[in-house]
Amino acid sequence: MQSKRIKIAFILPAFALPIPAVKGGAIETLMTMLLEENEKYGVFQFVFIFPDLEDKMSAFRYSRCYACPAQKRQWDADMENGTARDYPYDYKASLITKNENVDYVIMEGAALRIRNCFENVGSIQKRAIHLHHHGIRSGIYKEAFGITIAPSRFIGEKWNEESAENREKTYLLQNCIRTERFLKRIEYGRRCQMRREAGFAEDDFVILFCGRLIWEKGVRELLEAVLSIPDEKVKLLLIGSDSFANGNKQPYAQEIIKAARENKTRIRYLGYIENWSLPDYYQCADIQAVPSLWEEAAGLVVLEGMCSGLPLLITRSGGMVEYVTEQTGVLVDREGHLTKHLAEGVLWLKEHPVERREMARLGRERAKQYSAENYYRKFCKMMEWWLSFDGEYGKR
Repeated sequence: MQSKRIKIAFILPAFALPIPAVKGGAIETLMTMLLEENEKYGVFQFVFIFPDLEDKMSAFRYSRCYACPAQKRQWDADMENGTARDYPYDYKASLITKNENVDYVIMEGAALRIRNCFENVGSIQKRAIHLHHHGIRSGIYKEAFGITIAPSRFIGEKWNEESAENREKTYLLQNCIRTERFLKRIEYGRRCQMRREAGFAEDDFVILFCGRLIWEKGVRELLEAVLSIPDEKVKLLLIGSDSFANGNKQPYAQEIIKAARENKTRIRYLGYIENWSLPDYYQCADIQAVPSLWEEAAGLVVLEGMCSGLPLLITRSGGMVEYVTEQTGVLVDREGHLTKHLAEGVLWLKEHPVERREMARLGRERAKQYSAENYYRKFCKMMEWWLSFDGEYGKR
């Protein structure tokens, strides 16, 4: 790397939660792990910008975290004159990148309003978009960003279908988790106690769903699959909400919660749980289900499940199949009768304990490569690759 510490700004979506990830969120969790690893090694200077509830700046040795909501609040020199102007999030973010004199900008996810607000950073070769979901049309962004970062080959290929000329400037940076947190095993007695507290017996076959309660995640279909199985020892543990730590606000989530309450003998809903507490709950389950209806970019929950030693039941969805193989889980098609496919997958896993144990072993080994430390190392390699496209950097 260059001797000068490169300063990189990460612009989170307009709906993002805080950094560090005190309220959850997949993007926010990834960014927090990047921040924490950089605090250990100090290769870069990071600037994180997100639309939190209050204007503030949290200082670390090698990172600054800015919250810049769109509401009228005190903001730089304007308040010296006793006037507060209503700055939109994108404009505030562009002011921060300018004042911080950043070298490069990475937009996390896609936001039409902010795609052209960072010209002060320089040429498009200094601006990247980090994809986090499927369905973003690359054509409307290709003149704003010269570099693309994709968490799976699937997402990168879909992006490049519209902009084949940018294929060589698309980098695969697979997601990560805190593997050490999920590899740690709890005692058998603790597992039994937690199952009792959740309302499960020791001999119940518990399926875990951990994620957002939104239709794209296939929660309703999973719930229906469990209830369709005559064996009442098959139970479902639901963890999550539709808005992370902010609670459940949409009708879909309320419908799922209502169904869980009406079927308490088969389903337990625990709500949102902080990430640091999740490993114990993962180990209370026998398998994990990720029945996504849309094309997943690369969900963190499948890495958490594999790391926890859970065989997975997933749909063949987007980039998720690049993380989960048939050696670590059962993959089912979304087409046709998904509820039936899920029920069949559950029963197969329940009736094949030997295969289940082998999936658990292989999953734990596979998940180790997705550690935060490896992610940071790959990020450093990505930056070396990125610098090769920026002829201006070596002149600075």
